[in-house]
Amino acid sequence: MALPNWIERFELSGGPDYSGHAEFFSIRMFRNVIDRHDGYDRRILGYIDWCCEDRISKIEIVSMGKALGLEDDDFFYCWIPENTEGHLRRIEIDLDVITMSRAVGPTRIVNVEARLALNDRVVNTDVADADYLGEDSDINDSDYDFNEDEDHDNEQDMENEENFEPAAPPEPVVPPGADNEYEAVEHEGQVDCPSSEYAGSEELHSCSDSDNEGSSKSRFPDFWEENMGDPRFEIGMIFKSFKQFKEAVRNYGIKNRYVINFKPNNKQRCKAICKKGCPFYLWSSLISKDNPTIQIKNGILSHSCSRDHNIRHVNTKWISLHYLEQFRADPTWKLEGIMQAVRENQKADISKMIAYRAKKAAMLIINGDETEQFNMLYDYRLELLRTHPTSTVMFKQDNCVFKGMYVCLAPLRDGFKDGCRRVISVDGCWPKGLYGGQLLTAVGIDANDCIYPIAWAVVDGETKENWLWFLELLGQDLEINQSTNWAFMSDRQKV
Repeated sequence: MALPNWIERFELSGGPDYSGHAEFFSIRMFRNVIDRHDGYDRRILGYIDWCCEDRISKIEIVSMGKALGLEDDDFFYCWIPENTEGHLRRIEIDLDVITMSRAVGPTRIVNVEARLALNDRVVNTDVADADYLGEDSDINDSDYDFNEDEDHDNEQDMENEENFEPAAPPEPVVPPGADNEYEAVEHEGQVDCPSSEYAGSEELHSCSDSDNEGSSKSRFPDFWEENMGDPRFEIGMIFKSFKQFKEAVRNYGIKNRYVINFKPNNKQRCKAICKKGCPFYLWSSLISKDNPTIQIKNGILSHSCSRDHNIRHVNTKWISLHYLEQFRADPTWKLEGIMQAVRENQKADISKMIAYRAKKAAMLIINGDETEQFNMLYDYRLELLRTHPTSTVMFKQDNCVFKGMYVCLAPLRDGFKDGCRRVISVDGCWPKGLYGGQLLTAVGIDANDCIYPIAWAVVDGETKENWLWFLELLGQDLEINQSTNWAFMSDRQKV
C-alpha cells in the first residue's frame, strides 16, 4: 500500500494510527505573535500527519505552515523537544529538521511553533522558555532573588548590589506583568488546545492555570552569540556560562577600547570592573546553584575614564581566532600587515612579537601540530591497512628513530598491473614543514596518458640507501623479477 505524503488536519481528533509505521509522526503546529505592548497571541493551527524524516525539510516546514493558514513570511519556526523543560530549538537548516525528526518520542507527535516578534523584538530560542514550564519546573520566583548572601564576599562593600530589585529590567523580553502561563486569547474560530485527544504531558497549553493565578515572573533579555562582536549589556541579561560572559566583556573592552578586569572571579560570581576611579562595573552570578546559567544582577554601564590604545585583551589568542579565516586564505600574511589590520580595526597597537605568535598559533590551528601527527603514524598505518587490505605500509627505523615510511595502496597497485603500460617514473621533492625530509614517488601512465600514482615514501633524505630501499619495496609490490619489458625514467621534468 502506498503511503501518503504529509497531510494537513484541522480537527484535533481522528489522528492517524502509526502502528507498523514507526518512521512516521505528526506535527502539532502553533502560531505565536509576540507584541511588546499587547503580550502573546498564541493559538494552535492544526496538525500535519504522515511526516517522515526522508520527506521533510526546512522548506517543507514553511509549506506546512502556509497550508495551515500562515501567509506571513516573517514567521520563524521552532520545535520543542520532549523532556527538556520547554527548551526551544530554532529550525534554520535541513539538519535541524532531521534532528527534530529523530527526537520524536513515543507519542509520535512533535510540537512546532511559528513565531512572529513585532516591534523589532527578538525572542531568544536557545534557553528554556518559562511560558512552557509547568508547575513542576525547577525554576521559580526564588531563582530570581538577587539578595542572597552568597553572592557577596563582603556584605558591607556590596550593600548596593544586594539592594537590586529584579522587577524593573530596562527591556524585558516579555512585557512586565505577563503570567507564567500563556493567557488564553479569545478569537473566532480558535481551536481550544486542551480539548485535543492527543494532549499529553508534553502539550503546550494556552490556558492559564488557576493554581498559578496572581504569580508573575519577570522576563529578562538573553545574550545572543551573534552579538559577540559588538556586545551590549543590560541589567538582568542572561548568559549561558561565565565563559560566555567574560568573553563578551573582553570583546566589549576591545570594541570600545577599555581594559576590563574581573574581581572577584570564581565559580559562583564574577564582577567586571574598569580602571580605578571609573564607575563602570557588571556584577553577575548564578541564577541558582544547580543551573549554570548566569545573570547580570547589578551594574553601572557608563564610563568616566579615557579610552586606551594599549588593550591587553588584544592578545595572541584573540588575534589568532579573530583573524583565523584571513590567515587561512593568506598563509604568507606579513607581520606588518597583521599589525596594521589590528591598528585599523581595533584601534590598538601590538608588537611584532605578538603578531608573530598570533600567526604561529593560527597556522597551528589550521595545519595541526606536526609532532602530534608523527605520534599517530602507527594509527595511520593500521587505518590504511583496514580500509585497503593487502596494501603495503612499511616503516624504516634506526634504533627506534623514524627514518622513513613507504606506502603502496592495493587498489593503485592492482590497477597499474592490470591496465597500465610498464613505464614507471621516479622522482623526489622537498616537502615543507617542521621536520623537512624528502618525498620519493613512483608514478605511471594510465590509458588517458595521465599520471597514475603507484607508490610513495617519506624519508629523511634523498640518498642512495633510501632509493634502494624504496625501489626494492616497489619491485616486490609490482612483482618485477627481471627488467625485461620494463622502462624506468627519472627526473622526467628535465627530459
